[in-house]
Amino acid sequence: MSVDGKIRVVIADDVELCQELLSNILRNEQCEVVACAADGESAWRSILQHQPDIVFLDVEMPIMSGMDILRMAKEKGQNLYAVIVSGESDFEQIRLALELGAKAYVTKPVTDDRVRQVLNCFRRLSPGSDLRNPLIQ
Repeated sequence: MSVDGKIRVVIADDVELCQELLSNILRNEQCEVVACAADGESAWRSILQHQPDIVFLDVEMPIMSGMDILRMAKEKGQNLYAVIVSGESDFEQIRLALELGAKAYVTKPVTDDRVRQVLNCFRRLSPGSDLRNPLIQ
């Protein structure tokens, strides 16, 4: 968390409108959006640079998908509190995301209530906890 107690967030989505919507919701929830990325490679660099508390990852992005980022994080031992964001609610995709370490799976369009649920779960879990929180909707 930042010095002022705000949750630090990286958003990775190739659709600018989705980035803006999620950014606005997060700022209203007293979060600090430290970076937005439009492709997986930029997202990975932002994650390494900013070490955010939460990462919102779109499934489908150029260069690397959100799932690719989860795989890489797992391989490199990077402990991410990752939330997958997708336009689809495919059971296999949800299962894979959770298996790769995602803490939540959120379908688009993202709503204030849904983001609030994710943030509340993050706040309840201790840092570094490996507890799974399969928020699926």
